[in-house]
Amino acid sequence: MSKKRIRVIGLFIAVLSLAVLSGCGSAKKKQKATTKTTEVASTTEKKNISKNKDQQTITSSATTEATTKVTTSTTTSTAKKTTKATTETPIATKKDEQKAAVKATVTYNGFSDTNSVEMKMSDGSYEVMIVEKEDLIKKLEDLNPGTKVTIRYKAKAGQANKQIIAVF
Repeated sequence: MSKKRIRVIGLFIAVLSLAVLSGCGSAKKKQKATTKTTEVASTTEKKNISKNKDQQTITSSATTEATTKVTTSTTTSTAKKTTKATTETPIATKKDEQKAAVKATVTYNGFSDTNSVEMKMSDGSYEVMIVEKEDLIKKLEDLNPGTKVTIRYKAKAGQANKQIIAVF
């Protein structure tokens, strides 16, 4: 093969390697890699056009394909990160703990560990709640899963889960 063809193939492999490597890491790193890949592709394309018009088509399509793959992976990764961030539960503060307790009728689903109970709320959502008092734990242990029960609960500072303070 000619030296020009070997250079074009080597450049294509380098751009493709950069695209694959940019698939690893954070979204910001991926965006930077995409920019660099695009700049390299543009520069390479310009050089190859001026050197040899016969090889222009091969180089142009190869660099465009590599750049497209990098951009697509960056967009997908960013979308996944956004979804993850919206599902986090806030941690209660001292101010939240000082608010009045809430009374609600819920469906008891059972203990998830020794001091945590799963409840189905009236809106259909599920919450794991903390139970610290022994008398409340005994009352809840006597219930069958699926039983409707009225409870009083409130936020506990430093916790994402609410604390049950009374069972009726």
